[in-house]
This record gives sequence, structure tokens and C-alpha cells, in this order.
Amino acid sequence: MDPDLVVRSPEQGYKAIFHPAVMDQTVRAAERRRHHRDALLIPCSEQKPYPESRSHKHGYGPALEGKAVDVWVVSEPMGVIPYAWADEYPNNAYEFPPHLVRGRAREELLVRIYYWLREQGQKYDRLFLALPEHHYRMVSDASALGPGSLDLDIRDLSIRACRASGACPPTDFRATSKAYRTFLRRRLPSS
Repeated sequence: MDPDLVVRSPEQGYKAIFHPAVMDQTVRAAERRRHHRDALLIPCSEQKPYPESRSHKHGYGPALEGKAVDVWVVSEPMGVIPYAWADEYPNNAYEFPPHLVRGRAREELLVRIYYWLREQGQKYDRLFLALPEHHYRMVSDASALGPGSLDLDIRDLSIRACRASGACPPTDFRATSKAYRTFLRRRLPSS
């Protein structure tokens, strides 16, 4: 972990958002070329790199095999970054608990997400959101920023949506559940 990116307060979170390596990621992510017509946004994880976390290794990873989507991660403090960068610095060197995304830190993170939605999100036919409530609200709030509306086709593929559809039992709350992995696989385009 980079000590400058270990967040223990909303104030530290605000500073981390402006770390030079984080700022660089924001710009690079907005300039990245898309490879598929659709994008999937998934949450970051406490464990780094993300693919080594339980939710990614046993949940999102298996559900996404053979799917024709560009995968992006909604992250505090980066905003939205390509999943392919999971093992790069600073993506593999931060700790920013979601409950500390408050005040100025949350406002700035919403601006970062809006920037990604405007520069990248609009390039996709559909944005699939497989996000927990916290990240989902940030993307939703960010999409309402700025003058006029963004022309985005956003589809909720969260565990909450899985339960609401009846595809997941009411007790499913994890990306690692078999029912949720099946739900994602059935709703994402195949290659």
C-alpha cells in the first residue's frame, strides 16, 4: 500500500483523489479505446489486486468468461478505471473504505465519474451496472451532473436487481452466489 493512498478520514480521501498517480489514471481512462459495444461496471474490492479478491475471483470473474463487454471498475479514489489495469499502480496500492466517501471527497468523486460517463460511457450502446448500492448511487448521481442529460442506456445488473427479478433468492447478497453468477451470464452479451 502507498501510505498517501491509505484513507482513514474523508479529508484524507479528498487528498487521495488529487494524488498525481490518481489524476493520471482519470485522464488515461477517459482516453482509452473501447473494444466492445457494451460496458460493464463492477465495484473495486478491499483486497488488491481486484482479481485476487473473493468477489472477483469466485463471482465476477467466472460470470464474465466469454462475455463481449469492456469491464470497468468503480473505485474510490480513481473514479472509473479499466479492469485490465487492476495490477498497476495506484490501482493495486490504495485503501479507501466506501463509508469514508463523504463531503468534498464524494463531490469530487462524482465529478470524476461524470467525466468518465461523458468521455467514455457515451461511446457504449449500453452500460451494465453490477454494483452494490453505494457505487450504484454514485454512478446515478454522477450521471445527473452537468448541463443537459447524458444519452446513456444504463441497465441494473446488481444483486439487488437479481433478487427483484426472482432470479436470486432474497437471501443472496454476494457476487459469489451461483444464482447471481447465472443472472449476470444470462444478461450480458456473449462474444
